[in-house]
Amino acid sequence: MEKMVKIVYGTEPYRIDHEVRKLAENTAYYVQVFDDMDGVKEFLQSISFFGVPCAIYKVEDVKKERKELLYLMEECPESSCLIIRTEKPDNSKDWNAWKSKHGICCDKLNGKSYQCWIQKAFQSLDCPIPEPMLQYFIDRSAYAYQERRDGKDETTDLYQIAIFIKQIAFASMDTGVSKETIDQVVPAAVGKSWELASKLLLDPMEGMKLAVELFDHGNNSLKLYGLLLRNYRVAKKALLLSDMKENEILKLLGLTEKQMRGIRAYRKLPEERLDTVMSILIEAMNRTKISFGNERNLFIQTMAKLIIL
Repeated sequence: MEKMVKIVYGTEPYRIDHEVRKLAENTAYYVQVFDDMDGVKEFLQSISFFGVPCAIYKVEDVKKERKELLYLMEECPESSCLIIRTEKPDNSKDWNAWKSKHGICCDKLNGKSYQCWIQKAFQSLDCPIPEPMLQYFIDRSAYAYQERRDGKDETTDLYQIAIFIKQIAFASMDTGVSKETIDQVVPAAVGKSWELASKLLLDPMEGMKLAVELFDHGNNSLKLYGLLLRNYRVAKKALLLSDMKENEILKLLGLTEKQMRGIRAYRKLPEERLDTVMSILIEAMNRTKISFGNERNLFIQTMAKLIIL
């Protein structure tokens, strides 16, 4: 049996682990998992009485041990298997040469693939999900697609999404999937900060509801103030650049068309409104840093100030 060397890498840990399991499924393999180089070397060079040695090496950061990894792959003994699993690959010429021949890329799913994955996950649990609820779940889950990261949370992976789906399926056995069930299971994502910023000024009651929900799902007030402040500052810059073409503003400020549509609505507001809002947020941040009082009460008071301006 010839040696097999594979590099499984990318931004989606769920897909990486799935591919690693598939590669190691061969019944002829004697599989061991390692997180240090010395263990891998010793295992591959020793005589195995249990089958073809197959080492799965979990590499935290390829750059830190690139030379040793290149040597390990080159000198991997015949009749053995080496699978390198990493979420932090390298872009050096030598590494890319190995990656192009032996690599399996497992990046975040794009929008269409993500939707198909969700549908299959619900189907596997005998829990059909209607199209409107499917789209609502996609938006609520805030999974950062490979091709779309506007307002999405890049730390959310398919492991977390799978947990949400199992919980929703269990809660929906008798009644079917509903918006209320999704809201109970899937926390409002901080990735919705652009939506929050817009709603607080343009749809106050919905804005307040979303703000409290974000806070109650574990996002501390300083984090939320900071996100709002950043969004309002970008909006102010975009409004000041109104003489420029919109596509130039998008490119200059790194905005998406969806975010720009929200900013356009701010033009209906009094000119000084954004400045007042930002001053209130800065004051609230400073008070929170030195306050020993109830953080939730202060946060709600601050949001109330924003919507009654």
